[in-house]
Amino acid sequence: MKYVTLTSLYPDLSITCAAITLRPIPSSDLPQVEEMIRNGDLLTPNDTRTRHELSHAARTYVSELKYAWQPKNLTREKWDLPLGLYTAEGELIGRQGVMAKDFLIHREVITYSAVAKHYRGHGYGTLARIAMLAFIFSTDGLGAIHAYSYADDNNEASKRVSEKLGYLYEGTVPHPIDPDLHQQARYHMTTNLWHYRHEDTPVAITGTEPLLNQLGIRKRVTS
Repeated sequence: MKYVTLTSLYPDLSITCAAITLRPIPSSDLPQVEEMIRNGDLLTPNDTRTRHELSHAARTYVSELKYAWQPKNLTREKWDLPLGLYTAEGELIGRQGVMAKDFLIHREVITYSAVAKHYRGHGYGTLARIAMLAFIFSTDGLGAIHAYSYADDNNEASKRVSEKLGYLYEGTVPHPIDPDLHQQARYHMTTNLWHYRHEDTPVAITGTEPLLNQLGIRKRVTS
């Protein structure tokens, strides 16, 4: 079955911060994504799935990626934008995504991410979150008001990133997307807090116009 990818829909979409770039994952990288999941490279500390379960999860995730990429599923009411996390050398080392429901009403999003195990501890996760938040709150990006991040209570690395960037900790709650997950620590960033703390952080955002038009965030310009 033929399917489109975010790369074909938004070929110039790119968010760069220092040594990393967030961009759509091309179909040529999907086997690597599947392998990373199957090998457990993207597991969080609380994830105890077996190799058989990871193999199934890998196939499912890639199928869901293809589904999420279809234009009919990037609607103004509900959307999910999973981007690849790439080094300056072009190596895929993880993922950083953002999703929303009724964004045009609430102007709030949820972010999620994972860095391959052997790349953790080098600041890539922090840079990826900075890049995504810049896109989320920029007038050249989504122009959101609120961004939420959730972490397993024992995922200290994720929690440290949120705390270092100045999120507000709001306690432990059920995950809003999957209530069956363990209780999650919720962190909240606002546009005012972001610009107060990170106004001068250099992030390059390009190729957003087609995506914003698709999501109804910008009016389509016609000649």
